[in-house]
Parts: sequence; structure tokens; C-alpha cells
Amino acid sequence: MEAALLACPGVRQAACDAIGSGADRRLAAWLVADAGLDTALVRRTLARRLPDHMVPGAFALVDHMPQTPTGKLDRKALPPIVDGGDRQAFAPPETPLQEMLAAVWADILGRSRIGIFDNFFDLGGHSLLATRVVSLLRGRLGLDVALMMVFERPTIADLAAALEDAAPGRPLPAPDRPMAAGSADRFDDVSDDQLDLVLARLLGGQAQAEDDFTRTTPAQGNRVEEIMAK
Repeated sequence: MEAALLACPGVRQAACDAIGSGADRRLAAWLVADAGLDTALVRRTLARRLPDHMVPGAFALVDHMPQTPTGKLDRKALPPIVDGGDRQAFAPPETPLQEMLAAVWADILGRSRIGIFDNFFDLGGHSLLATRVVSLLRGRLGLDVALMMVFERPTIADLAAALEDAAPGRPLPAPDRPMAAGSADRFDDVSDDQLDLVLARLLGGQAQAEDDFTRTTPAQGNRVEEIMAK
């Protein structure tokens, strides 16, 4: 994953690690980059090259990478990442489809309101939460919404436009397709240990996680496999 980041234009150094806890645990990336680097462009580039669950859900630009006395990367000294630090001025939804998307995002992200130019990932979104968004939209809109669409169109304005292009001549949201409560895939029951196994596979490869995985109970192992499948 760090190799994929280093292959992005303008990225000079990169580090990845897990942040958050519970259902909010996700991958993050710290970058030493050329001036003016657009992390949204880096995210879109990675989304085209990597599986969606390997795309970091949060980015931070730093002047340098902290090092241990032996010259190795000091992951514990990486600065905290604050969600939503680059949010634009609030712009309310203007269409029924944008209103529906805003309500879905607000519920999934735990936000009181979402503007149509707010970036899903800058607000704390990540691959597991994007999966929930897609699950809800498929049921509500009756469209085969691809997960990649959320990565490539991470604002409500852009996502609504893409959905309308995918269903020309159809009213969205469809009035005869109510969105059932609880229809999205939820990961609230996922423990930090289970998500650490998932992240270990993503950061260090399958072999690194196999030893830890053998020490899980069958139920825990099944849950980890379910997350990886998502």
C-alpha cells in the first residue's frame, strides 16, 4: 500500500497505519509531498489501482516522517488526523436526491448535517462505511450502484449527478421504493481486535496476519472473513 502511495505523482514519502476504534477503525496515510498535492486526487488514483478496502480513509500531509533513534519510522509519533479539517462552507441539498443522500450520509457518519460539497472521506468515511452507503442506495434507488462510485464521486453533488446519469428519465429517489430501516450492512459489532486482523492483512499481507488469525475463535474468524469479503 505504501508502495502504491509512493507511485502517485508528488508523493515523496508515505506511511500507513490504523486509526480509530470499533466500527470507525480505518486505514490512514501520512504523506510527505510536493507543495499543492491534492489528497483527493491521490485517493482517486489509489481507488483505480487497489481494492477498495486498501484505500486509506484519511490522509495527512506532514513535513517529515518521525523516526526512532535507530532511524526507522516511528509510527507512534505520527501526528493525529482530524476528520473534516478541510470542509467547505455548508451548502444545503437542492434536490430530492441530494436530500436523500444527505440523510443517508448523516446517519452513517453520525453528523447532524451534510453539505453537498462535503467530502465523504474527509468527514470520517472509510471503506466499510462506503459499503453501507452503497447497500442503502441499491435498495432505495433500485440501481446497481458500484462501490467505486463513492470513491470517484465523494461529494453529494457529484454522486447525485452520477446517479442521475446512470438512470436517465427515471425519478430519483423512486417514490415506490421506501428505504427500509436497518437495510445497510452494519459493523457495529466488530471489535478492535477483529479489525486489527483485517488491517494487518492489508498493511502487512496475508502471511503476517495468519498467526494472529489462528488464535481467534471460529465466530471471530468468520466475522473477519465477512469484513474482508465486503
